[in-house]
Amino acid sequence: MSFEKLVNWTPCNIQTIQSMAGHSCTLELFTADIHKAGLYDAISTTMPRDWYYIPVYKPTTDAEFDHWIARYLAVNSAAHLYVIRRKNDSQICGIICFLRIDAINGVLEIGNILFFDNMKKTTIGTEAVFLMLST
Repeated sequence: MSFEKLVNWTPCNIQTIQSMAGHSCTLELFTADIHKAGLYDAISTTMPRDWYYIPVYKPTTDAEFDHWIARYLAVNSAAHLYVIRRKNDSQICGIICFLRIDAINGVLEIGNILFFDNMKKTTIGTEAVFLMLST
């Protein structure tokens, strides 16, 4: 298999997007002052099965949640963590992230996706991923 060289490739200009709005949800860049309490409340309603593919434990106390957020942000310093907020009632219903951002090669990963029960069996998950792919 041979690959053709990209002749006019230029590195991407990755910008931090503060929010992305759709029909049924809005993705908001995580800010501790704004989102911490609502995110903790939403996470506290999740079941252990929801954390099966997340590489960390489910925080069950305020102190564990503070540690989880601090560790997440330290380990993924270049990541962009977004909370997913339902438009009809402004409830936080999930998280989704841009990870492994590599502007030189024009690559990033969408991961650390966690959909809470208040958005399951709705179109919000599909729309959240669509909003990230369309930015």
